[in-house]
Amino acid sequence: WFHALEQQYKEIVVIGGNHDRSRPSRMRPGQEILNVAEEFARLAQGTKVKLLQDECILCHGGRLCIVGVSWKSCASNDFSRIHQASKARHIDVVVAHIHANLPKESIPTPLDPRAWQGSEDLTRA
Repeated sequence: WFHALEQQYKEIVVIGGNHDRSRPSRMRPGQEILNVAEEFARLAQGTKVKLLQDECILCHGGRLCIVGVSWKSCASNDFSRIHQASKARHIDVVVAHIHANLPKESIPTPLDPRAWQGSEDLTRA
C-alpha cells in the first residue's frame, strides 16, 4: 500500500504504533520480538515513505518540520528527545499516539476526563 500512497502524495511520513509491537507475554517460546525499523525498511524499500521514531524531518521544501514520536516514548511518557529537537529548531507538527495535555474546561463531557487528559510531559516538550 506504500506504493499506492506515492501516487497521491509528494511526501509521506508514518509512525509506529502499539499494533506494530509484540507483547512478550503472548509470544511463542523462541519467537523474536518484531523490529519495527527493520520490518518497515523491508516493506517501504524503494518508496519515499519515511518512518519517524523520535526524530524530525523537514518537508515541503524545508519549510515544515514534522516530529514523529515513537510508541516507546509515548508508553514511557519520555519525550526528552523531542524536547532536544525543539531546542535545535522550530517544530511545526508533532505526530504521536498520545496528545498534549488538555485543560479541564476543554475536555468533552460526559466523557471520562482521564481518557482525554493527555500528557503534560509532551505539552512541555
